[in-house]
Amino acid sequence: MYNRDIFQELLRYLDQPKILLLVGARQAGKTTLMKMLLEHLRQHGEPEHALHYLDLENMTLLHLLEGGHRELMGWLAARGADLSHKVYVFIDEIQYLSNPSNLLKLPADSQPNLKLIVSGSSTL
Repeated sequence: MYNRDIFQELLRYLDQPKILLLVGARQAGKTTLMKMLLEHLRQHGEPEHALHYLDLENMTLLHLLEGGHRELMGWLAARGADLSHKVYVFIDEIQYLSNPSNLLKLPADSQPNLKLIVSGSSTL
């Protein structure tokens, strides 16, 4: 994989409580950057139950998350996420959701150990 300068910049935001949103044109490398961040976390000792990746081009996941934040939290719980510790959730292609802010705002505001890393096309 090609090492990009922006990757080092993004690493600085992994420990900050706000949502990390990657927005850009299609085929600009947002998914690649997300996967690089995920791999970085793995290599630095984050346990698998703390790392979650959802690709909303998967219609099953898209349909699930259309239900809102409760569905996301239920999905995470079913996969062993323990929000008493840091949990990273990568959501790719969020522009496919009809109301992305409905999914993101409440968990981001109410779960201090939940870090959301989200990508979307510039149409978002």
